[in-house]
Amino acid sequence: MNTTNTMVINPIPSLSLSARAYTICAGNSLTITAFGASAFTWSLAASLSAASGSVVFASPFITATYSVNGNSLGCTSSTSVQIVVTPTTTPIAIVATFYSVCAGFTSTITAFGASTYTWTGTNITTPVIQQSLAVTAGTYTAFGTSAGCIYSGSISIGLSPNLTINVSRSSATTCVINNQPAFSKAVVLTASGAATYVWFPYTPISINYSVAVRPVSTTCCTVLGTTAICSGTAISCVTVIPQFSMSVSPSVLTMCLGDTRIIEVVNVGNSAVGPASAWTYNWTEALNAPPISLSSYFSYSVSAFPQNSTTYTVELWDARQCVSLPTTGSVTVNPCTGITKVDGQNLFLTYPNPVTSQLKLRSALSGNFDFCITDVLGKKFLQELVNMNATEETRIDLATLPPGVYFFNMSEFGKPVLVQKIIKE
Repeated sequence: MNTTNTMVINPIPSLSLSARAYTICAGNSLTITAFGASAFTWSLAASLSAASGSVVFASPFITATYSVNGNSLGCTSSTSVQIVVTPTTTPIAIVATFYSVCAGFTSTITAFGASTYTWTGTNITTPVIQQSLAVTAGTYTAFGTSAGCIYSGSISIGLSPNLTINVSRSSATTCVINNQPAFSKAVVLTASGAATYVWFPYTPISINYSVAVRPVSTTCCTVLGTTAICSGTAISCVTVIPQFSMSVSPSVLTMCLGDTRIIEVVNVGNSAVGPASAWTYNWTEALNAPPISLSSYFSYSVSAFPQNSTTYTVELWDARQCVSLPTTGSVTVNPCTGITKVDGQNLFLTYPNPVTSQLKLRSALSGNFDFCITDVLGKKFLQELVNMNATEETRIDLATLPPGVYFFNMSEFGKPVLVQKIIKE
């Protein structure tokens, strides 16, 4: 009797994995799927989501090789896959142009070690995607991405105090040395503590560490000093000594055409520094004064002989070369009628002039003459009829007449024969 046995030979499972060589970042997971068998058993189960099954999740902390055994109808086979883990424990490198800045200044921070970068931090409301960034004081974090991995690093930019700017002065005080245009003796202000400087309120603005100022009144100057990362300000005040005053005598003068009068500087203010011998003067004539009508322009006393009504202005520089306030005097020139002459001889002579009490008259004529004394406005102060004798001196009492400038008028039978300017002291 013959017996027949049938032997069935099952094929060895042909396994395949969906992940054969992968790189992941530390802390990330990877799905691995096995094919080709009916049951699967995995090694390194501690870092897998399950020890069996066709689909597992791998979360290695270091590079690892996972093996799988496949069983199908009692036949087995195995295969493996390596997962390369890229560590991210080392932060990306960040450098800064300045690690501390003042308020309002910036430092440029730059990240290295990744392909792309995203910044967050102080005063960044929306993440900024770029490698370098200009930032103010604060703390900033860069997230860098490379080969699918995310790296990070942080940096702090400190807040520095404002610069301390110092200012020195060549002098704490000055004085006006010129009236037109007005400017004072220069005071040099010198700043230190920064790299560049801007001074206010002077125009044009100086950008130098040192500036010469010429204020006409007490002024405080502000300097702004800066460096690449900081700034500071300082204030320095310059006191301008008030200008002194003076007067001219007479300040108002009336004279006849052709006369000469002395005008002097008087009553110089107490703030003028002496000695008086060190003082200098400068007289100027109004544009309507020509031709030259002053005997000198540089002395305290001058003789004036204008051809028409005009004004004179004088300035005084004291021993410090500080100038006074300008002082002006006015002169009124009248076309006074001169003494009538016969055969080249004066008919009348009046003296002394200026007069203090009695005015004396002599004449080559005899007879009765009317005279009156008026001021420059024509107001009469004295009027009499006098009898002149060619051989005698006539006297007119002016003791009660107030001091000032007057005109002595004489007439005969209503016809003017003399108009003479007199000064009553």
